[in-house]
Amino acid sequence: MTSADKRSNNGMQRTALRAAAEPERSAKEMKIETKEHADAVNGKFNHFHDGFIKQIRVTSDNEFLTDMPWEEQRQFPTNEEELQAAGLCLLNTNSVELVIHHYNYDWPNQPRRRSIVIRAKEARMTDGLLKFIGADIFELAFSKDDGGIACVLTHHADDAGPVRSMDNGTTTVLFSADVVELEETEWAERTPAGDVLKAAPEE
Repeated sequence: MTSADKRSNNGMQRTALRAAAEPERSAKEMKIETKEHADAVNGKFNHFHDGFIKQIRVTSDNEFLTDMPWEEQRQFPTNEEELQAAGLCLLNTNSVELVIHHYNYDWPNQPRRRSIVIRAKEARMTDGLLKFIGADIFELAFSKDDGGIACVLTHHADDAGPVRSMDNGTTTVLFSADVVELEETEWAERTPAGDVLKAAPEE
């Protein structure tokens, strides 16, 4: 067996070990590209009413490139020449990921540990997006317009009072993108010691 074969074999073994170590999970993936898609997701998830935003992750799409993405990529004989040709490409867009903990839909068939992950590449996001981490959701809805798919949040300040509605809430477009993807899954519950508790089987 050659050294290349050994490296390939070791790589496959590591992949198999990681797959065996990862817990099985039931996940459903959806994509929003049209008004019909947006309406279907809004209806399915009850506009995410009574959920909250657990996590927001933003990643810049800027990167070092030797050629623009739409140009033919050059090959360089040496690493030094490649570095000399490299420059920072300012795409001025970001990849956005929201994790929403939410079970108030298809009542009472959802487990308490239901999590919806929302992802968008090349997103145009609102200033101060990260301040919405932990925000309660009165309504989170998707809409389709000429700018793409918009993700719109209505939430309430702590002093909004006991009766909450769309009228006394604050509505903000969190981000927009050409395509939005969703993954319906579950969050891992942990003990104070950090151990992951196994989820009870869904009925």
